[in-house]
Amino acid sequence: MVKFGPAGNCKTFYDAGYKRTIQAPEWLKSIGLDAYEYSFGKGFTLPDDTAVAIGEEMKKYGIAISVHAPYYINFATPLDENAEKSYGYVLESLRKLRLLGGNRLVVHPASQGKMTREEAVELCKKRLIVLKDKIEEAGYSDMYICLETMGKSAQIGTYEEILDFCTISDNFIPTFDFGHINALTQGTLKTKEDYRKIFVECEENLSEIKGYCEMSDYSKNYIESYNISVLSQRVRNYNTLSSKLNNKNIKLCFDNCLRGGVDIPFSMPILCKKRDELRKYLMENQVYCAIHWNQDFMSDDVRNEKLSHQILSIPIDERYSENDMNDLAEILNKFGE
Repeated sequence: MVKFGPAGNCKTFYDAGYKRTIQAPEWLKSIGLDAYEYSFGKGFTLPDDTAVAIGEEMKKYGIAISVHAPYYINFATPLDENAEKSYGYVLESLRKLRLLGGNRLVVHPASQGKMTREEAVELCKKRLIVLKDKIEEAGYSDMYICLETMGKSAQIGTYEEILDFCTISDNFIPTFDFGHINALTQGTLKTKEDYRKIFVECEENLSEIKGYCEMSDYSKNYIESYNISVLSQRVRNYNTLSSKLNNKNIKLCFDNCLRGGVDIPFSMPILCKKRDELRKYLMENQVYCAIHWNQDFMSDDVRNEKLSHQILSIPIDERYSENDMNDLAEILNKFGE
């Protein structure tokens, strides 16, 4: 699932009357965001107890937190003692990240210095292999190192280099800063195809190494034989039912995203505080609905808890006509009378 949020606290945060990072989760939720990056770019100044408190607030409000490691990490440094410092910065960042309740650490790999590009990349890769072992030895195998693309020619981190580095470990994942990529390539990212090319290359380079699987022949045959035109019926069904639904006890999920669009799910997800009663009522009217959000499989999150007990999937697929949707709307509108 894609999540959005800021890196650090912006002017809008302070203009809204907030002052401390521990207040950021509440503010982020109030404006519809669900991610936050805490930066140790200039060093470690966050006390452990404050990190724990911030992590608890992030969990309370359902905000995914990541951490940015110090900017002065350099795995292409010619001095081994400086490389040891860089290992230490990563491990300390991971320790703080765990206190904050996250599992993704963003890292700038290296600078070229006076070496040739090839020499710097080779040395950086050797050091990343050492880093992999140190991370495992320190007990952070459950954490991800997010190697970030860089935006200056003197920095190591083209997206091709990052993809190569990520073959070292399953815990190394590519992190595409498209602003950096666009700056480094002098404005080449202009179309959707330009962005898609990067993701395609990522999949092609990492699929075998990281265990991604090709689609099965059965799935390929199913998709090739699937009549895509039936989706238009699903769209009509969604729009018909959503426009006719008029019951204060029932709310639509994602309606602003779906109404009038073409990306319609197989069913219409709704919310109802008396979900189980509604489901029983629909069964009595020969409408059989599935529950697709089982709390047993979700993280411990207050939003997940609420959804788990209220969400219900109403069938709207292409087997049903618009007349069926009108009848279904009438049944739903009578619930609770």
